[in-house]
Amino acid sequence: MTPQTKTPPERSGAGGVQNTSRRSHFTKKLPYANQLSLFAGACLVVCTGRGAWDRGKSSTWFPGCKVVLPFGDDPAAYTWSAAAGHDVMVAGFGDLEPIGTIAKLAGLLLAAGAGLVLYAPEKGPVTRIEARRAAA
Repeated sequence: MTPQTKTPPERSGAGGVQNTSRRSHFTKKLPYANQLSLFAGACLVVCTGRGAWDRGKSSTWFPGCKVVLPFGDDPAAYTWSAAAGHDVMVAGFGDLEPIGTIAKLAGLLLAAGAGLVLYAPEKGPVTRIEARRAAA
C-alpha cells in the first residue's frame, strides 16, 4: 500500500490475494450466546433497544436465558438457532427498535423453530406472534 493511493495492491497467483468487490454473508453469534444454558421449557429472552446492554449484562435478570440484539443491527446478521424448541420473549428497553426490525426478528425466530414470540416493550402492550398454521 502506498501513502498516495491508500489502497492495497492487487495480487494474484500462489499465496497472493486479489481484492474483489464480492462479499460473503456470514451470520454472527449473538452477544451473551455463549452464556446460554436453556433447559426444556425455558424461555429465551432477546433484549432489544438502546437499553438492551444494561439488561443483557445483568447476572440476576433471566440468568443463562438471554441474548442481546445490538441496537440498530440487522437481525438477519445473527444466528437464531438458540430459539429452536423454545418460546421467545423479545424485550425492548430504552429507545425501541423500529417495528419493522421487530417484525423481521420475530420472523427469523419463528423460522429458526421458536414456538411462540412475545414482544414486550418496556412501556407498552405485549404482542403475541405465532407462526401461521396451514388450514386443516
